[in-house]
Amino acid sequence: MHKRTGLAAIALLSITATFATGLIANADETPANNDITITAPAGGTNLIAPTVDGRTFKAIRIAGYKDVAVKDGKITSFDLTLADGVTDSALTTAILAAYPSGVESVFTVTDGKITLQGAYKNMTLIQFIGQYFYGNGSDVYGNTNAGSEAVRKLADSLMGSLSSNPAITATGSDGKVVIDVPDDLEGLYLIVETTPNTGEERGETISRAMLTGTGATVDGTIYTQVSTKHGDTDVIYTLGALNLKAEKVTLDKEVEHPDQLIQIGTSRQFTITTNVPNYQTDYPAWTPTTFQFTDNPSDNIDPFNTDGTVRNLKLQSSNDGGTTWTDMDALEYTQAKNTTTEDANDFIVALTPEAIIAHQGDRIKLTYDGVITSLQMDTADAAAHTTMNTVDLDFSNNPNVADDKTKLTDDVNLYDVKLDIEKTDMETLKLLGAKFDVTVDGTKIKFIKSANGDQYTAVKADSDQAVNGVDSISVGYDDNGAVKPVTINGLAADNSGATVYTFTETQAPEGYILGANPITFTVTLTPKDANSDGTVDGVDAAVDAGTFGNFVVNGALNTNEPVSGHEFNVGQVTVKNTKNISDLPQTGGTISKTIGAALATGAFATLLIVGVKLRRKQTSDENGSTSSMA
Repeated sequence: MHKRTGLAAIALLSITATFATGLIANADETPANNDITITAPAGGTNLIAPTVDGRTFKAIRIAGYKDVAVKDGKITSFDLTLADGVTDSALTTAILAAYPSGVESVFTVTDGKITLQGAYKNMTLIQFIGQYFYGNGSDVYGNTNAGSEAVRKLADSLMGSLSSNPAITATGSDGKVVIDVPDDLEGLYLIVETTPNTGEERGETISRAMLTGTGATVDGTIYTQVSTKHGDTDVIYTLGALNLKAEKVTLDKEVEHPDQLIQIGTSRQFTITTNVPNYQTDYPAWTPTTFQFTDNPSDNIDPFNTDGTVRNLKLQSSNDGGTTWTDMDALEYTQAKNTTTEDANDFIVALTPEAIIAHQGDRIKLTYDGVITSLQMDTADAAAHTTMNTVDLDFSNNPNVADDKTKLTDDVNLYDVKLDIEKTDMETLKLLGAKFDVTVDGTKIKFIKSANGDQYTAVKADSDQAVNGVDSISVGYDDNGAVKPVTINGLAADNSGATVYTFTETQAPEGYILGANPITFTVTLTPKDANSDGTVDGVDAAVDAGTFGNFVVNGALNTNEPVSGHEFNVGQVTVKNTKNISDLPQTGGTISKTIGAALATGAFATLLIVGVKLRRKQTSDENGSTSSMA
């Protein structure tokens, strides 16, 4: 006669989740049936909780209960019998996976055969598993009675040998997976995740195999509490409830000064943060092969030093959830240009296999600098004036398939502003030949001029590109016989506050009057965060013509409400000239308008009519008249 398996069996075999508190939200939700419920772990300093919804599982019954004894509403003893389709051969393989050479005074191994000894001598293999195999502490996922490498190896082996057995399937929803166990199939179950690992960007590890017991029915009542002893300690466990043995990886890319615009020569530090899964905490034999960043900046971001290394690259790790950071040794990772793409500024940073294991459970922070070499100026492109920087993270995520990995992606945007300027006669005839100096606090702004003269892009004074800059703007360019406005890009950069640009005409179109007191006006640009998310999403603009008179504004209603996208085309300034001194007004006033206004007043020797097509709001001039913005 076989010896009855003792109390410890179910407690021990609920090896991935058998604690009685904290697993299900409310005490009255503690399972009062024989279902198995899987929920996400709570997460913590070194583990980010995964999602449960959408994950699929199958539960394979490996043993049934018999001779269940109950006292004071709790199970006190039971026996185990093999479930249909489970063989002693599969159990032998699983036991040997955990203890290839046997255990002294417990069992010996001869030619692949197990001989139980001592107190276990008269047990079946499934009874032996129930009595001997159990966890000796909590795992990283919050399951008690689960901290056993031997149990992990046992579950892995059973997962492989029993994966084709009949199973109950379930898919997570509403934050939990409920495996609906028929009343006549209570017992011990192996639970395996079957969610396809198709590379979808879910960013989570595939769950480890799990073993747990259902509740047990005695005289029509289902009991889910087990009372047992571990040594001299009384322990109570809850059956049919466990935490998912998986975790989430997150990826976040940020840029310093997201509230500021950019120009040529702007340097920004980019920061990428993520976390390394706890690969070997529950899978000592898992040797992950991949934890790799692939950075893909826009073509106008240069991330490299002259020797081809990444500019100011630094990797740091944190084992306290990101409170403190420690520099990683350069030998723990590799860096190289990405030769698998046509983008010349892409690069790859990969942790070495040794570093992946050394930093499992850690947060990882990668920082580097990128310098803006040009701006996205194609006005026909929806992405104009937006510079994107994208990162992919590829990492091993499946303990069951060595080559499996998944991918996460994140990006961050940088923005620049444009302003158009044109010259016309007193009517609408567009003119060539005018030149303007642009200054801030008396210092000339330098610009990179496009080949055909239609674009002028501000360049940072101390940048390498400044040596190729010009310090004046020629207004108007010839586009196959048609005179068109020129576009100024990159204004108001590297500054969270207002920047006041002074435009001074230094050369009038041929045949027109410049005068002893040349036209001067200011354009004040202020980056704004209308959506209050810390990122610049538009620009407030004010044009002030001072003592230079008369202005025109195209009529189109505009508002200054927060926008869902980003608006960086602040409008157009039209400056008019005259050949006839009698056209000039004798007096004038000062008018100032914000985002959607231009102004001008009577001038001395030359007439300025500043027309601004701006897209924010409708304002009134000092006399109470209304101008509409285009």
